[in-house]
Amino acid sequence: MVTFSITGCNLDINVDPNSPATVPSAQLLSTAQVFIADGFGLGVNGMGQIAQIWVHQTFQRSNADAYGTTGSDGGTSNAWGTIYSGAIEDLETIISQSAKDGTPQYSGIAKLLKAFTYNTMVDLFGDIPFSEAGKGAANQFPKFDKGQDVYAALFTLIDEGLAEIAQAPPASKIVPGSDDLIYGGNLARWKAFGKALKLRMYNTLHNTAASHPLFDASKVTALLTDTDITGWAIANDFEFKYFNSAAPENRNPAYLSVSNAGTFFSRYLYEIMQNKVAPGYNNHLFDGIVDPRLNHYLYRSIGSSNNPTKGNPREYEDVPFNFLSTNFASQGPNQGFDQSNVLSSPGLYYCGGKYDPANVGGPILVSTFGTGAVPQRFLCLYELLFIRAELELYVNNNAIAARTLLSQGIDAAFAKVNQIATANNAATISNAARDLYRDGAGLTPGVLTKYDAAGSKSGQIEVILTSKWLANFGNPIPSYVDFRRSGFPKMLDPNNDGLDFTILTRNYPFSFPYRQLDTNSGLNPNAPAQKLIGDPSAKVFWDID
Repeated sequence: MVTFSITGCNLDINVDPNSPATVPSAQLLSTAQVFIADGFGLGVNGMGQIAQIWVHQTFQRSNADAYGTTGSDGGTSNAWGTIYSGAIEDLETIISQSAKDGTPQYSGIAKLLKAFTYNTMVDLFGDIPFSEAGKGAANQFPKFDKGQDVYAALFTLIDEGLAEIAQAPPASKIVPGSDDLIYGGNLARWKAFGKALKLRMYNTLHNTAASHPLFDASKVTALLTDTDITGWAIANDFEFKYFNSAAPENRNPAYLSVSNAGTFFSRYLYEIMQNKVAPGYNNHLFDGIVDPRLNHYLYRSIGSSNNPTKGNPREYEDVPFNFLSTNFASQGPNQGFDQSNVLSSPGLYYCGGKYDPANVGGPILVSTFGTGAVPQRFLCLYELLFIRAELELYVNNNAIAARTLLSQGIDAAFAKVNQIATANNAATISNAARDLYRDGAGLTPGVLTKYDAAGSKSGQIEVILTSKWLANFGNPIPSYVDFRRSGFPKMLDPNNDGLDFTILTRNYPFSFPYRQLDTNSGLNPNAPAQKLIGDPSAKVFWDID
């Protein structure tokens, strides 16, 4: 007989060894990044989807049309929960655990992600929970901090994060690697990102009227010459990568929204890129310029072989180019007819949709529309170059340097389109087409000739920010920020577009509405009342013009 004796065993039968109480920082880092991409992205529950409509690059038959978004919509309510109950709580846990575990690289990355997340939340909402947020059950009703106070704290937080990732990796400790879904544990790229984020925040703090007191020209000047900024390459782009698998689902959420016939291409953006701006529209800045990126941005589902007279009545159609759309804030007789299978939609660059240069067309179906394997962009080389161009004008009063950076930004924007095209086996845009767009030739204008003819610093800024708006198709939040702080790029005004059936009864939204559950008419007694988003009282603190 063999007997076993167990002595001195401290086994707690109430603890499940397969469900540890502490989740490793490596796992939390991955999930936090997923939450950030979902919360700010272009899926049905992402804030980016609303912003994309508000900057007039896509449209939906939803509350966001005519600026009717509420605090109960998915892009506000669900996204708010994704950010606070998902991303922020995970990042706070990483920071706390890393202090105990002696893993400063995890804490440093978490602090940079936390700064990015709160920076975006302030830019969208204004005053937000910050100092008491991310505590989970310990504080379910955090107070709302002033946006200005949050911004000030974020500059310090970024410095802390940069200092921590600069420390020597601790011996025998886990360091970020494949669990970092953005940079793969490349700390040099995180260092450059932290500095670029500071530069973007400083850029937000000034506009064409004045600069906010938090704006620090000396620090901006130092950042403008920092080699981590000037040496930023396309490999540094801060973006969340998606792939083409449906099971498990890892395609860009915007692809699912578009391929389910829920998001369509804006007439306003189309006419600017196609050089067909309607006489009544208020944006003729790039008249005379045809944008060669249009086939990578747009999918025209009616196609050249589809009789354009078939189907339900249509509100707007450019027959020679097989483009079909509906007007923003339309109350026209054809606005409500179902055109879900034939309306022109965002394509390859936006969400990994179909690339169709021959314009064969066909219905928009999840199974045949494309791959969905494009990243959600948040801060790319081209945007950083446009930011630097704007700051060279305002801080250094250097129009020549700004022009050079504008030119480089255009090149980088085309390079990004070509990078995505190559990854999806699509044709790239030729250097000749890019150069004609940028420089013009003979009587054909280019973007740089528009800059040269602007006649004022404000006019030059308009060219830079309109170029940035066009390049950021699929990353709309920076342009939503730019328009409110500077008035550029010009946005569609439905009440002055030459159409008597587009009627807008609301002002342009100064900020997003709060999640209804978090206002003082909901569950959080420490929250303010819900905002009237079109009232000046809803302005973000940096909106001082």
